[in-house]
Amino acid sequence: MELRRNLPARLSKIGRRESWAVFWCSFCKQEVERRLKNGKKQKSCGCVHFQLISEANRGNTKCAWNKGKKGIYSGKTLEIMSEIKKGIPRSLEIRQKISKSHLGLKPSEETRQKIREANIGKMGELSSNWQGGKSFEDYGVEFNKSLKQFIKNRDLNICQTPGCMNTENLHYHHIDYDKKNNNPENLTTLCVSCHVKTNGKNNREYWTKYYKEIVSIYL
Repeated sequence: MELRRNLPARLSKIGRRESWAVFWCSFCKQEVERRLKNGKKQKSCGCVHFQLISEANRGNTKCAWNKGKKGIYSGKTLEIMSEIKKGIPRSLEIRQKISKSHLGLKPSEETRQKIREANIGKMGELSSNWQGGKSFEDYGVEFNKSLKQFIKNRDLNICQTPGCMNTENLHYHHIDYDKKNNNPENLTTLCVSCHVKTNGKNNREYWTKYYKEIVSIYL
C-alpha cells in the first residue's frame, strides 16, 4: 500500500507506543489506518487478501497432514520431507489405500522412463537378490489350473498373510522356493505385495517356516 501521512503514536493493549499512519489501498481505492510497520508490508487493506494468497501459492503442491488438515508446500519442502521418510515402512492401511488409488491407472511414459533408469544395473546377475537364474526355472507339470483353483478355494481366495485379507492380485507361492515341489502343503495364496516380500534371498528360511505353520492349519 502507499503511505499517505503519519498519525500520532498510539498506545497498544500492553501499553507500548506504536506508530500509525494512513495508507492508500490501490485495490478498493480507499484510505485505511494501519500500524506503520504493518502497512508498509501489506499489499492491500484486506479486500483482496485471499486472491493475493492464491496467486502467491500458484504452482505449489498441496498435500494433507495425517489429521486431515491441509497444508501448502513448495517443491523443495516436499523433496526434504521425502528424504526424511525414506526407509520408513508404510503401514498396511496406507499401502492398501495407495493400491486402491492406483487401480486402473497406467503410468505415464515419463514414469516408465524413471523406473527403467532406476533399475539400470540392478537386473539379472547384478541384482542383490540374484539366485543363479532360479526364477527362470520351469514349474512342474502338476502346477496346472486345477491345482491353482484348489489352492485358491482352500485358502478362501484371500491372501494368507495374517492381517492382510487382500482378495485382489493373488499369486501362488512355493513355500520352500522349489518350483518342482507342487504338493498342496508347499503352496499358499499371497497377494502381490506379500509375495514380493518373500523374494529376498536373506530371509527365505524365515518365510519358509512362517508359511509352513500357516498352511499346516489346513492339513
